[in-house]
Amino acid sequence: MIGFVLSGRLYKRRDFLKSFTEFISLLATNLRYSGDDIFTLVNSCAENSNLDLLLFSECDRPFDELWLERVKQLSSEIPLSKSDISMLNDFGGQLGKTDTEGQLKHLELYEVSFSKQLSSALDAITKKSKLYKTMGFFCRKCNRPYDDLEVVMDVELIFKIAAVGIIVAVLTQLLIRSGREEQAMLTSLAGLIVVLTLIITQISTLFNTIKQLFGF
Repeated sequence: MIGFVLSGRLYKRRDFLKSFTEFISLLATNLRYSGDDIFTLVNSCAENSNLDLLLFSECDRPFDELWLERVKQLSSEIPLSKSDISMLNDFGGQLGKTDTEGQLKHLELYEVSFSKQLSSALDAITKKSKLYKTMGFFCRKCNRPYDDLEVVMDVELIFKIAAVGIIVAVLTQLLIRSGREEQAMLTSLAGLIVVLTLIITQISTLFNTIKQLFGF
């Protein structure tokens, strides 16, 4: 499961950066043609970009102070990098403090910067996503939601293998002590065959996953 969780974090960061880049573009457009205050502009653009965590319910304190609180909350819910968080803090710290032309230049600069962050997020998905998903290769279907995933190597199977091992070990020792080494060897061989029969499906699943991963 951990592989799927890590992979999901990569996609969650990508989705946020994509939405935030769109948010900056919308904010620049609205700022250019609207005379609304910074709170109204940000709320409108955040709503249109599906960034509910950037919506402001209060406007009685300085914008930069409230923005830092929003970023702190955002970083606790979305797996952002340290550079993402630092850029978000700096981005909001300058909004509403200069004239329209100055703010437009500020938005243009950060739109480029966050586009680069988005590219790095996409690169991370390309490089790490398959690796992370491999960590969860015991799951039958990788494209199903986390709570629907069925673990192939489940506890029941582990107990079955352990039970076979214990029984075979006891029988082998009894046969050896009674001088029946040949029967002891056959018992061990039979136990091995039983275990292989139990896990043959899982072994097949493992090899198929490896083939898909490396394109064999």
